[in-house]
Amino acid sequence: MDTGLELFKMVRETSNAFCADCGDPGPLWASWNLGVFLCVRCAAVHRKIGTHVSKVKSLQLDSWTPAQVHAMSLSNNTQSRKIYEATLPDSFIRPQSDAGLEAFIRAKYEQRKFVRKSVEDKQPPDLPITCPSVNNETHHNGDLIDLNSLLNEPTHPNPATTSTSEFSSSIMALYKQSVP
Repeated sequence: MDTGLELFKMVRETSNAFCADCGDPGPLWASWNLGVFLCVRCAAVHRKIGTHVSKVKSLQLDSWTPAQVHAMSLSNNTQSRKIYEATLPDSFIRPQSDAGLEAFIRAKYEQRKFVRKSVEDKQPPDLPITCPSVNNETHHNGDLIDLNSLLNEPTHPNPATTSTSEFSSSIMALYKQSVP
């Protein structure tokens, strides 16, 4: 098996053509235990978090074992978002600042704040989650995570009791505040 060729076939698929975290096109890195393709900026955050959460490799610079490539084949970025971002509103705007992006990635994978509890309980934390679909249409009280805790701002509204547009606006304000 040519592991490099297999990886590049996967990253060319529409479902992997963007970074799983920030959405930038053309990811050249991956977290093989999470089953996601990443841009260089998000890969740096994953490395900073540590290998107990994310095992990051370059598609071009690192050697891959067949088992690692197989782990990547079990998921894709679109499926991953349906799992790791299941409780985020559709209108969620991804952070652009380095601090906001790091807080988001830590909340997403390290703290698993946006995973539906029913999925999280059934899946080990260091294997790709391959649940075929997660309904992102309805949100029950308690399903939406208080994103304010990402930046330790307790004065902002709770998403479980706030409309999606109000919540999205408050999150945008938080990220703007986090820019030095």
